Amino acid sequence: MKFVSQFIVVIFLSLFFACNSNKNNNIVKDETAISSDETSTEVKIKTYVYPNDLYAENNGLSFYCIGFNTTGQIAYIDRPCNGGCGCCTHNIVIQDLTTDKIVSTLNLMGPEIVSIEDHKADWIRNKDRVASFLNSYGIVQSPLNVNHLNMINYNDNTYKVTPSYYLENDPSTMSGSKMNYSASVLLNNFKSKTVTSGKQNDGESFEYLGYLKSPFSNQLALLFNKKYSGFEAEPVNEVVVVGCIMDPKFF
Repeated sequence: MKFVSQFIVVIFLSLFFACNSNKNNNIVKDETAISSDETSTEVKIKTYVYPNDLYAENNGLSFYCIGFNTTGQIAYIDRPCNGGCGCCTHNIVIQDLTTDKIVSTLNLMGPEIVSIEDHKADWIRNKDRVASFLNSYGIVQSPLNVNHLNMINYNDNTYKVTPSYYLENDPSTMSGSKMNYSASVLLNNFKSKTVTSGKQNDGESFEYLGYLKSPFSNQLALLFNKKYSGFEAEPVNEVVVVGCIMDPKFF
């Protein structure tokens, strides 16, 4: 009887350790499978296409907006041309719509300095750099259209955009004029704040063009056209981007 009892105990212990060994083996296999999946997962980089000119039908005025991110920044193309050398630059600009400061730029121009109208070749040549740069700022590209209204209704509040400028004689400039400009936003016909101001030599006018709204927040990119004479007195239309937060507590 004692022998039978010992035999049963031996069988029981053998089965116990065998079961535990199988469980441990299963756990290792599961972890290996998870580790393998994680290793094979790659971070997908968003790709971007060259943005459309939002003012393609307006002679002398252009603006290429790429998109926004969730932290209140806007990305757009800057392509100013210098009348002195007849050449144009080609940069991607990241601008903070809270401070209006330029956060970063990416130069897309090649080593040659030439005057060209179609910059898509620069974009295609630098597509990997473009994708890496825009992804690093979390820029989301989506179809955009400028809203030209200067009265904006949002969350039961009304925001009215008003630009202003005046010219003063300045003998030190070629055209003899200096432009002082500014823009304000009026909240509910009661409280106003200045959103931008500055001076421009050889200035002609400062006009409101419209706005783009961030799809992620209550922030606007207000667009203005600053007109002035260039190096050789050629007309220049510079689109000025100004941020505005649609929230009464910021007024």
